[in-house]
Formats: sequence, C-alpha cells, structure tokens
Amino acid sequence: MLVLDVGCGNYPRGHVNLDLYPEKTLHRTSGSIINTKGINFVKGSAEFLPFRNESFDIVFSDNIMEHLENPILFLRECLRVAKSKVEVIVPHRYARNKLQLFPAIGHRNFFNLQWFQKVLRGCAYFASVELEPKPHMLFPLVFWVRNMKITIYKE
Repeated sequence: MLVLDVGCGNYPRGHVNLDLYPEKTLHRTSGSIINTKGINFVKGSAEFLPFRNESFDIVFSDNIMEHLENPILFLRECLRVAKSKVEVIVPHRYARNKLQLFPAIGHRNFFNLQWFQKVLRGCAYFASVELEPKPHMLFPLVFWVRNMKITIYKE
C-alpha cells in the first residue's frame, strides 16, 4: 500500500512525504528534513497536491489542517489523490485549555464533530470519527478530547 503523508514535518511516515516548509520553522525546531536519508520528500502545498488522481492508496495527515487557509480544499485534494481512504488527525476545538494565555501558534481553524458532519454531508463516501481522550492534568479521572481522527473511505 502506497501512503502519502501530507504535512509530514519532522516525523515523515509515508512512502512519499510532502511539506511546504522543509526547513526549520516555529513548529519544526530540529532542522531541515530535505536531506534525511531514505526519505522520499516532495516540497509542496497541502491545498494543491502535485500528484495525479488516485496516486496513493492512503493519504494521511496529522495536525496540519488547523494551519491551512482552506481546509475544505485540502480535504478535496486528499480525496482526489487517494484510492481507498484519507486519514486526518486534527485537534478538537475544545482541546486547548480555556486558561491558556497564548493562542496556538499558526492555528487558523478550529474543528469539532459538527464541522466535519456539515462538510461531509452529501458526500458519497463513508466517514468515521474517533476521539482521542486525554486525562485532565488536575483531575486524572476526568478526560477531555484532545484530537479527532477522521477516516474517509472511498471504497
């Protein structure tokens, strides 16, 4: 199975790994990934994927959608280049501590289950959503949702 990791950052997990910023950034402090040995890297935009239709079995993305200017265009592009499924992990809109003094760096969008239901309504594909619970720092028996994993199946 051929996997595309969109917005791979410092942790590329695909057979092909795409990122717009391969060099050091606010999020990527350990340096460039361009010359990492054995990594098939492509520099490009997640909103305009430079690949043919259905080029990959699976398209995967982990915590980049919240940074994009047009997340709907990103989802369309992922569905275009995927043969069987798209897996997207995004932070849940309420995952941030309400007492947080500084906003999340570079986050343009905030998502919840209703956002995905609205966007995927009328879509010909089946989608599932998994919530990633995380224990509260002060109350370990209380859990809050940190991330959402959305899987869109094309088959």
